[in-house]
Amino acid sequence: MGPTLRGKSVAQAGTRKTGLQSPTRRGGGMLRPMRLPATLGALALVWAATGAAAGDGEHRSAARRQSNVYIVRMSEDPAVAYKGGIPGLRATKPARGQKIDPNDARVADYVAYVDSRHDAALVRAGGGRKVYDYRYSFNGFAAELTEQQAAKLATDPGVLSVSRDEMVDMDTSSTPTFLGLDAPGGLWDQLGGVGRAGEDIIIGVVDSGIWPEHPSFSDRGMASAPLARPSTRRCATRS
Repeated sequence: MGPTLRGKSVAQAGTRKTGLQSPTRRGGGMLRPMRLPATLGALALVWAATGAAAGDGEHRSAARRQSNVYIVRMSEDPAVAYKGGIPGLRATKPARGQKIDPNDARVADYVAYVDSRHDAALVRAGGGRKVYDYRYSFNGFAAELTEQQAAKLATDPGVLSVSRDEMVDMDTSSTPTFLGLDAPGGLWDQLGGVGRAGEDIIIGVVDSGIWPEHPSFSDRGMASAPLARPSTRRCATRS
């Protein structure tokens, strides 16, 4: 699948008056020119309008790709991880198994502090227009900046990183070749070719990084799981 937002072409459509004529046979077999129906001209106008609309859409997509919005990550903890230490601001990190409460006074105080730090960083960078504040699970903000302002923010001691906000599409068209899957005698050939490789195979992915005992995975109050149908399929594992 190729990228859909990285193209540089812009559709352009226009109209011009033409003397389109078509010969038609009349009575005694003589040919005489006859102007095409007005409906064809209308269709041409519709085509031009839709083409222009597509061009406008690509112009808008290009504008989004060239966005001057940057994501700024601050060095201080977000509210969900703040353990205290700043005078006048109590810890906001929730207890184990609990969720953060945005309405809690301690959280509200820390969020106000975080917002003020965002504003101060923008002032030190020479301005910019803040678009959004991130406070709870990520401490940072989005802002419209010039390249100079972004570069200055990146050197601020209170800033961890500055990244341009851009649209990125996955492009995996070269992955099979990179992995050697489509090479002669490669895995696809061994499994029936491109048309059949992977048929009748069930893939199960077990992420051993999770903690099954965590309350998020609790099935308390839920009905019992249905019994699985017996299977004769071979199970292969790979680490």
